[in-house]
Amino acid sequence: MNSPLFLLCVLLIQSTQLAEGFHSTCFVSSLTRNGSLLGRQQALKELANGNGADDFLSQLAGGFEFAKNPVVEGKNALIKRQAGNYDQGIIRAQLQAFIDENPVAMLSFTTCPYCVKAKQVLDSLGATYKTMELNTMPGLQSYAFRAELSELTGRTSVPAIWIGGEFVGGCNDGPMDGVVTMQQSGKLEQLLKNVGAL
Repeated sequence: MNSPLFLLCVLLIQSTQLAEGFHSTCFVSSLTRNGSLLGRQQALKELANGNGADDFLSQLAGGFEFAKNPVVEGKNALIKRQAGNYDQGIIRAQLQAFIDENPVAMLSFTTCPYCVKAKQVLDSLGATYKTMELNTMPGLQSYAFRAELSELTGRTSVPAIWIGGEFVGGCNDGPMDGVVTMQQSGKLEQLLKNVGAL
């Protein structure tokens, strides 16, 4: 646990504690490993040498709160603005039903290279999955689904993939590092088997 990035995270936590008592904020939003960008949770797992991020954070400080990433917050606000007025309850219910009813559910764009790659990975394993192609939806409906995706996951990018109702990320990013990384580590096939998608 003596990597420079780990020490940077600890210093940021401790300086915040001194300024605000025991309330802590961690400004780690991402980390790179061998040139690949890791998401916030995975970055913290890396920093904690494989311990769960929550355990890592609770060992360092009592309560933890992540600083909002202004770029991500801006993207989320833009999508919500583009969505205009829509019935949040109906769109959220449709999105949740799509996730719940399909062992592997993917929000996708037909023209997105990362979406194409994610589908190729699933196809190469013979997985059954269902996609919701947002760019083929009429009017502003795709923006509404992306706005609800933002509320559900904190991100608006596609592909957005759930396996067994659990958000795993996209092609090569997200809370479980995405399907490409999961395939390379051998985790993807087992998850797909567990939900009956293989």
